[in-house]
Amino acid sequence: MKYLAICRNKDLFYALPPETRAEIRTASIAFVDECLKSGKCEDAYYLGDMKGSVTIWELGSSEEAARVRLESPMAPFQDIELIPIIEYDVGKRAIVEVLGKAVRK
Repeated sequence: MKYLAICRNKDLFYALPPETRAEIRTASIAFVDECLKSGKCEDAYYLGDMKGSVTIWELGSSEEAARVRLESPMAPFQDIELIPIIEYDVGKRAIVEVLGKAVRK
């Protein structure tokens, strides 16, 4: 299943000493790079203000989504919105099918 993750850094992150923030960011970059390499994370973007990110994930279950989220070095320092998403072609087929049934009634 595909998920869109919108992550926003908490103020707590910016209250940490600069050295600690650097260590966490370095670990987070390595974590996301590994997820991109493995195919779990399909794409990643930073928000324009660089205070968060948007990522697209391909995960087998909600349990895997929870595990990936908890393994992230940034987990304690981010608010995250995890949204299941549907591929355009899949959604379009479903819409056309439902519209077809509605027209026939």
